[in-house]
Amino acid sequence: MGHLHALSINVRIRRHHRDMLRYHWGHMGYLEETIEELEKQIDQPLSPDRKEVELLDGIPGVNKAAAATFIAGIGVNLTVFKSAKHLAHGLV
Repeated sequence: MGHLHALSINVRIRRHHRDMLRYHWGHMGYLEETIEELEKQIDQPLSPDRKEVELLDGIPGVNKAAAATFIAGIGVNLTVFKSAKHLAHGLV
């Protein structure tokens, strides 16, 4: 039955459709490679702050991307802020 089903699909898909599927498949591969490369570029500068990234990532609702954004914007040395209120004001 599976062979007949595959055969019926193959008959309905025209060359144009196969070409378009091949094009989209290739484009998806390109996008996945680009995303992986960008993630590596983001991870490199975060290496010294790996512990902090992991701690932030452990907070419910905070993922690695949010942790990276927070560290990029605020840093990991929170002693530069006079208080939590001062830090929060800087975020708004």
